[in-house]
Amino acid sequence: MDLGTNTERVDGAPELRVLAKAYNLYLKPIARVNLTVQLPTLHDTSGQIRSFTTWEVIEKLRQLCPGILSPPTNIRVLRTTREFVRLIAELECKADVKRVVTSLDSQYIKLSGFPQNLHVRASEASPDCPRRHDWESFFRDAKDMDETKPGERPDTLLISGLPVRWFAQSSVPDVNKGIPITDQKLDRPNLSVVKAVFETFGAVRVVDIPMLDPVQNPSCVDEYLDELSGVPSTQLARPPEPVKNGSKEETVGGFGKIGPDTISVVTNDVRMLSRIPDSIINATLGSVSPDEQSKSSSTLSPLTFEAYVQYSDYTGFTKAMEGLRGQKLVYAPEHATAPASLNDVAKTKLYFTAELKLDFDRNKHLSKSAIYARQTERKRLIQIAHHRREEAKVAAEAEAERRRLIEESKRKAEERRRAETLALEAEQAAKRAAKAERKKQRAIERCKQEKDSLLKQKIMLDERRRLLAMRKVEAIRLVTFLFKRIQLLRR
Repeated sequence: MDLGTNTERVDGAPELRVLAKAYNLYLKPIARVNLTVQLPTLHDTSGQIRSFTTWEVIEKLRQLCPGILSPPTNIRVLRTTREFVRLIAELECKADVKRVVTSLDSQYIKLSGFPQNLHVRASEASPDCPRRHDWESFFRDAKDMDETKPGERPDTLLISGLPVRWFAQSSVPDVNKGIPITDQKLDRPNLSVVKAVFETFGAVRVVDIPMLDPVQNPSCVDEYLDELSGVPSTQLARPPEPVKNGSKEETVGGFGKIGPDTISVVTNDVRMLSRIPDSIINATLGSVSPDEQSKSSSTLSPLTFEAYVQYSDYTGFTKAMEGLRGQKLVYAPEHATAPASLNDVAKTKLYFTAELKLDFDRNKHLSKSAIYARQTERKRLIQIAHHRREEAKVAAEAEAERRRLIEESKRKAEERRRAETLALEAEQAAKRAAKAERKKQRAIERCKQEKDSLLKQKIMLDERRRLLAMRKVEAIRLVTFLFKRIQLLRR
């Protein structure tokens, strides 16, 4: 399918052409205008230097074509010298380019501090992309290339600036069924998706994403090994992101973690852009929530990536180069639901654009020798990673054993301390019991002595009473005897 001659358009966006409808990806022509403002001498007659601001230059240029160049049309300065100021204007569609060029070319603007008018030149910006004669001359003059071998001939594209989220997984359930579950991650591109998208131009032999290759991206060696072994390595816990003040559906004018210089929204209504919910923006542009980050703790933090796409034949390569030259990648997400206050947003199709950098492979990146070298290096890295992991495992086991011994010694010391404490408490309890027993015995002895003393006193008292009683009886007997004797004597 040659997109250079494809006539399939999108309703509501006439400049969009379908790239991969199953993945909601389209192409849109780049509409840029180069603007050059020629400066006269910056010294006046008195020798003082005249000054000006680029902001004033931009505002004067906007006034020449206010219908198109008025905000939010982006105009940025590329270069400023003593002779000229070079700017570039980003427009929405190709039709605006001709209107801007016609309105600004060979016009004049007046800046404060300059007595004369400044000449303005405008022209359509040519895409920064190689053409057929570039790669044909390159491979013709290259002495170390063999055009009979894949990767050493014009068959490989190098595409940079691809948004990770757009190629992570498809929003269409039927497409996701063909993707392995382990590959359905939001923080990394998917080889199957990239291959399916660019097979629009022709059969693809192989796709390479350096961000996913441990040889080309050493930071993902551990993650690559985790996926092979199925045993996740210990990773640092990420602190939770602070919660911003405001409602959950906070509206934004920016684009989360990806800035507007990387990805932009295609809309002519700035108020509509400011009302787009944060959830829709983040779901499209790659702002991963803390929950998703905890589920997939990936080390692959970049939000865009580059990919090498090698076609099976020269025709697919040329169709891809011609079809992607001067085009932006457009993503049209499916957002079926929206808040009741944003019905107009829900009814309006949102298109997000990303500018791609296109080139052909000049370094035999996907040649058989390079692929074999990376495979060999990948095996070596995996062996090194396995070795390091084994060393880390042994070190962890040794550390665990050391900690176990320390804990064991602490436990035994604690047990000894507790045993000594219990023994001391038992000894003190025995002493208290013996003291109490002695005190009890002494009390018993005192009680017994008191009883004996009382008994002796009672016995003595009884003896005295008996003695007194006997004396009284004897006294009575003696008195009686005496009375009887006296009576006898009187007779």
